Amino acid sequence: MFLLQCAMPYDKRTPEIEKMKEALWIGLSLLLFIVLLLASFLISVSLRNVQNVTNAVRNISIQDKHMSLPKSYISREIDDLIETFNTLLSNLQHAYTQVKQFGQNASHELKTPLTIMQGEIEVGLRKERSGEEYQAILRKISHELSHLHEVIEKILFLSSNTRNELIKHFSDIYVDEVLVECVEEKKAFAQKRGITLTLDVLEPFSLQSNAVLLKMVFSNLIDNAIKYAFENSHVHIALHVKRLSIENEGIEIDAKELAQVCEPFYRGQKSKEYAKGSGLGLAIVKTILDLHYATLHFSKEGTRTIVTVQF
Repeated sequence: MFLLQCAMPYDKRTPEIEKMKEALWIGLSLLLFIVLLLASFLISVSLRNVQNVTNAVRNISIQDKHMSLPKSYISREIDDLIETFNTLLSNLQHAYTQVKQFGQNASHELKTPLTIMQGEIEVGLRKERSGEEYQAILRKISHELSHLHEVIEKILFLSSNTRNELIKHFSDIYVDEVLVECVEEKKAFAQKRGITLTLDVLEPFSLQSNAVLLKMVFSNLIDNAIKYAFENSHVHIALHVKRLSIENEGIEIDAKELAQVCEPFYRGQKSKEYAKGSGLGLAIVKTILDLHYATLHFSKEGTRTIVTVQF
């Protein structure tokens, strides 16, 4: 085996190598300068877009119904984050609108009975009255206090109970037993208006629920059926497996109002004229049924109103 090795002294570099070395240093320096210049430009553009997003966030007000952040077009991840923030902002704006409307309606509902009571007291204090007149005034004040107490209890239920707190107390409940108990309690109220309360079908089944909450649902629905039914008419109740229907013959409900009847404090014009209420009963029913992933449906057939709960 032969090994041939060639070498050249380092101190005897040729001019070509020196020029190549010089060209490489100049080229590398220019390339580095261009890279730094481009990086500085890209970073400044990106930071400018980020600053625009920051300024937009500072200018956001919860009262602006259609405020949203513009996309940055920096990267897909940042734009995904902005889109998520816009969704959250939209939900907050919707919740703020609902809370504001709820507060306005609540103040109106609370102010009305207080105004009536104040008026009755002022009338009673204007001059000496008989015992019967004072009793009539006190009965009216007592009636308004009962209504005020009912409204406050319902407002507290809607505002103070969270979904997790309510679900925590769920257990296996026999729905038919709760319904029978509720129907028995409402018969006295129905008789006062000359209404016959009939339980046509009763199919037993169980449900993961809470007896108190379930009773609130049935009580509110049966109360409404009795209140808005014509005098001396019938209210029919049928409980099938996973489905409850309550039918009455009463005042007509506009089809446009059916989509709003479960909103807090909403009451149709005919409902206000026919019977007194707070407009919170069906809102509570809807809240409780949402915990059970159940649906509430209203339908009209002439003067007949049919309420269906599908568990």
